[in-house]
Amino acid sequence: MKSGGKPRGIIAHGFVIGESYTAPHFDSDKAAKGIISNGIDVEFDWIQNVNRGEPILMQDILREKYPLQKWNPQASGIEIKEAIINDLKNEWESLIKDMILYWPSLSEYNPNITKEKWIELLNDTSIGNEDTVTMLYQMLELGGESTCANLAECYGGPAFAYNSWGRTLGERVHRATGCELCKDTNRERFYTIPFVGRNVIERGHDRYSWKLRTELKEALESNMMSEVNKKLQKQVKNKIKQSQENTIKHDKNQI
Repeated sequence: MKSGGKPRGIIAHGFVIGESYTAPHFDSDKAAKGIISNGIDVEFDWIQNVNRGEPILMQDILREKYPLQKWNPQASGIEIKEAIINDLKNEWESLIKDMILYWPSLSEYNPNITKEKWIELLNDTSIGNEDTVTMLYQMLELGGESTCANLAECYGGPAFAYNSWGRTLGERVHRATGCELCKDTNRERFYTIPFVGRNVIERGHDRYSWKLRTELKEALESNMMSEVNKKLQKQVKNKIKQSQENTIKHDKNQI
């Protein structure tokens, strides 16, 4: 949240990458007196440059839309109420959607696989095996986009395994449908069948992020998936829930 001089509002999106800690106060005079302050490390994945006129979620408009939420940052920070988190995320995504460039664009390559065809393909265990479908549901739970390294950090296992599952899914779908392949400087790409991608900076590293194609995402959200796949989705949700509960318990113990 940018405060101070206008414009005021939400200018960035990021993630907490560690637990809270105490350290010498950021004000050198106070630090010299032995005063400490609480801190937490955050990694931003997107920052709007207001000096260039890039749009932000304006504080005054947020106050009108969500009057029960406090929009004036305090020294100790503010917490976004759970009831408005999804709406706020949607507003942020709408704000920046035309500024994020994924490759390949639809004009560059389109596998032309419908939602219904994706459901059929994923329900075929020779194409959508357990590891692959689990990975797709994991991506879905992370908002439909993730790097392989982030999947490994969130769910365990090596990053190269997720990379392999994504690429192999594309190969199997290509064999099953005969869809055209995307070429990148004369190299055929299989991952572009289920995903589009972009370069990101994540936890201080240059990484490549995959995003589920719209039709694939809609298939995963459909109630037409097989009972086997629905069971895999439930397992992913339960694992995330358990991880969140463990985090809450750990935080309480720290207090």
